[in-house]
Amino acid sequence: ACLWLKVGVLLHLLLLFETADTCARRTAYNEALGKELSFSEKCIAKNPKSYWVWLYRRWITMKLEGSMNWTRELGLCEKLLDLDSRNFHCWNYRREVSKRAGHVFADDLLFTEKKIKQNFSNYSAWHQRSFLLPLVYTHASDLLAELLKELELVRSALYTEPADQSGWIYHRWLTGTILAHMKQVEQESCAQGLPSSPAEFLCEELAKQQELRDLEPDSKWVIVTCVYLRLLLLSVTGTDTDTSADRAAVAADLQRLSQLDPPHAQYYAFLQH
Repeated sequence: ACLWLKVGVLLHLLLLFETADTCARRTAYNEALGKELSFSEKCIAKNPKSYWVWLYRRWITMKLEGSMNWTRELGLCEKLLDLDSRNFHCWNYRREVSKRAGHVFADDLLFTEKKIKQNFSNYSAWHQRSFLLPLVYTHASDLLAELLKELELVRSALYTEPADQSGWIYHRWLTGTILAHMKQVEQESCAQGLPSSPAEFLCEELAKQQELRDLEPDSKWVIVTCVYLRLLLLSVTGTDTDTSADRAAVAADLQRLSQLDPPHAQYYAFLQH
């Protein structure tokens, strides 16, 4: 409530100063905003996950657009993410600051990789990568090749922390996005050494997940992913192919999941039918 009162006062000043003819009044308004910028920084230090403080700081930076030190703002974001690498408020704010600073998307991508390697359980950093990859690799075939390389990064997370769902969620996004882009570059795939078909890609990825399953036979997430991959494989397999083994494997995995994850047993039963 106090922050919005401050916004009301500043808006009133803005109406006065923006319509004023004197530079002195405009300077006074900018000085007031500068003080509020420092004040919001102190508020963030005390409560780094307050929606209102971040919104307030964003509003101030919009008003100070021409005089903002965006490099300093990026540095502030990095310090805050060193303290809490999963603070999605800071990640969202950093994305906007990076854009205003004219930052290179490829550098932002490297930053997300750095934070992920510090802590694989980082939903915000994984999400940021899903946003940045299409901006860095604008050609469909280049993006597809990079998405396939991205599987190696996420596999490192899955092997290190198989019980953490952040990497698995990103893996599912990655799988779906790869399949979507394979349709766009189907004619170029063979020439670039990429999988020749969605079925080939899914079989290769399923084999990789089976390797992890051999090491973690009771991991809920690896079994869920095997079911997901097999269901996708069944959806792209032609009618002339015998799919009975895959269907049997899905049924057995769903039964096993019901035992490992009783709270979701009804969901697994639904999938089975």
